Amino acid sequence: MKKPTSLQLTTDYHIALLWLMGELGSGRAADVCAEFERRLGDLISPEHYLDHNDRVKKWENTVHWSRLALVGVRLMGSGGRGVWTITEAGRAWLQNHPDGAKDELLPLISRAQRQRSPETAKTPKPAELQKRNSATVSRQYSPQSRSNVATYAVLDRIVNQIDLFLQGRIARPSDDVLCDWVQLCYTFELYTEGQKLFEYIDRSAVDPWPYQRAKRLAQVCRMHVDNQ
Repeated sequence: MKKPTSLQLTTDYHIALLWLMGELGSGRAADVCAEFERRLGDLISPEHYLDHNDRVKKWENTVHWSRLALVGVRLMGSGGRGVWTITEAGRAWLQNHPDGAKDELLPLISRAQRQRSPETAKTPKPAELQKRNSATVSRQYSPQSRSNVATYAVLDRIVNQIDLFLQGRIARPSDDVLCDWVQLCYTFELYTEGQKLFEYIDRSAVDPWPYQRAKRLAQVCRMHVDNQ
């Protein structure tokens, strides 16, 4: 696959991260993000360099969200605590799709989420969470294109998984996934869920960088909850 030439949409980051992992093979989360900026930083839009309150940049949030989506379709995996890897399926995708095939990847992600969580579509969320999710997510991912519609669908299913986990209705995910979920909740202003998720993270089972990031985000979530 050729080096990506655009990072205009969130979905562009999926392809860019997969390309980078094809180059690297594996790496710790912090190292992958540093390499992403080194190799693709000229494509990152200025607004994605803006810091959140905890100094985590928007483009870094997007890279971690992309990693979560790619793991979900088994194009990326884990090489141990805090180590990101590309799978054989990921390498095959790059070989078979020189242009990245974004329009094929997004439906694949959406379909995988549906297959893993058949209960999710049947389980209504609490009214307050449903209202907040719809208002917040739609502001940041307005479905103005087919790509955004697919991204919104994947995101909504992950939010449902978070809801089911906090209700004790699905199994506990890995600590890396919990860290990613805390970040996602912070990004989309699900502050109550973000602070609750952090309580489940085992510090000894995750790389220090994502743990410290999740800790900072959870603290910000808690401040928002206390001020509501």
